Amino acid sequence: MRANDGSFAALLLIEGLDEAAVRDALHHLRKTLPAEDHGAIDDLPLYRLAFSLPKRLLPG
Repeated sequence: MRANDGSFAALLLIEGLDEAAVRDALHHLRKTLPAEDHGAIDDLPLYRLAFSLPKRLLPG
Protein backbone atom coordinates (compact mmCIF):
# COMPACT_ATOMS: atom_id res chain seq x y z
CA MET A 1 0.00 0.00 0.00
CA ARG A 2 2.87 2.33 0.78
CA ALA A 3 6.22 2.31 -0.95
CA ASN A 4 8.61 -0.22 0.60
CA ASP A 5 6.00 -1.45 3.11
CA GLY A 6 6.84 -5.09 3.80
CA SER A 7 4.23 -5.69 6.51
CA PHE A 8 2.26 -8.14 4.36
CA ALA A 9 2.95 -10.18 1.24
CA ALA A 10 -0.38 -9.87 -0.52
CA LEU A 11 -3.89 -8.52 -0.38
CA LEU A 12 -6.94 -10.53 -1.43
CA LEU A 13 -10.23 -8.70 -1.83
CA ILE A 14 -13.45 -10.70 -1.95
CA GLU A 15 -16.70 -8.82 -2.41
CA GLY A 16 -20.09 -10.32 -1.63
CA LEU A 17 -23.63 -9.24 -0.99
CA ASP A 18 -23.81 -11.00 2.36
CA GLU A 19 -21.55 -12.67 4.90
CA ALA A 20 -22.59 -16.19 3.85
CA ALA A 21 -21.44 -15.55 0.27
CA VAL A 22 -18.06 -14.26 1.42
CA ARG A 23 -17.56 -17.17 3.84
CA ASP A 24 -18.42 -19.58 1.00
CA ALA A 25 -15.79 -17.94 -1.20
CA LEU A 26 -13.26 -18.29 1.61
CA HIS A 27 -14.19 -21.96 2.00
CA HIS A 28 -13.39 -22.52 -1.69
CA LEU A 29 -10.11 -20.65 -1.23
CA ARG A 30 -9.02 -23.27 1.32
CA LYS A 31 -8.68 -25.80 -1.51
CA THR A 32 -5.79 -23.80 -2.95
CA LEU A 33 -3.86 -23.47 0.32
CA PRO A 34 -1.64 -25.92 2.20
CA ALA A 35 -3.46 -27.80 5.00
CA GLU A 36 -1.57 -25.94 7.74
CA ASP A 37 -3.11 -22.65 6.55
CA HIS A 38 -6.75 -23.83 6.58
CA GLY A 39 -7.33 -22.72 10.18
CA ALA A 40 -6.20 -19.19 9.35
CA ILE A 41 -9.03 -18.84 6.83
CA ASP A 42 -11.64 -19.29 9.57
CA ASP A 43 -9.99 -16.60 11.71
CA LEU A 44 -9.91 -13.91 9.03
CA PRO A 45 -11.87 -10.79 9.96
CA LEU A 46 -14.59 -9.61 7.61
CA TYR A 47 -14.98 -5.90 7.04
CA ARG A 48 -18.35 -4.42 6.19
CA LEU A 49 -18.96 -1.28 4.26
CA ALA A 50 -22.37 0.32 4.19
CA PHE A 51 -23.41 2.62 1.40
CA SER A 52 -26.08 5.24 1.82
CA LEU A 53 -27.73 7.75 -0.42
CA PRO A 54 -28.78 11.21 0.66
CA LYS A 55 -32.57 11.29 1.17
CA ARG A 56 -32.95 13.85 -1.63
CA LEU A 57 -31.65 11.27 -4.15
CA LEU A 58 -34.19 8.58 -3.20
CA PRO A 59 -37.23 8.17 -5.46
CA GLY A 60 -40.58 9.37 -4.20
